[in-house]
Amino acid sequence: KTREQWIDASTKLNKGGTQGIYLPGQMWYALAGFIWDEGGDLAAESGGKWSGALDTPEALRGMAFYEELQALGKGPKDSDEDDPPQAEVMAQGQVAQVISTPGGANVIAE
Repeated sequence: KTREQWIDASTKLNKGGTQGIYLPGQMWYALAGFIWDEGGDLAAESGGKWSGALDTPEALRGMAFYEELQALGKGPKDSDEDDPPQAEVMAQGQVAQVISTPGGANVIAE
């Protein structure tokens, strides 16, 4: 599926008290994945020195997608997936989807 299809599906799921997605604002590894998908990086090496690369067009596109996706839920902007634990939030039954590691489904089921 495309990102546009993901946004469309999440928008449709975001109704009647259900969050389309639970995505905290400081879930850095999900954000990093979106930046890498765009061809960007978190840092760049030049002449033996590293510097931040979050101001590139690619990184900014990845961040814009993260922001758009996060707006379809109530994940806290100033926290990560552990505060509150996203598995517990998902298990309450009012969240359509989360971004998690493969083992996350077992934690939610428990």
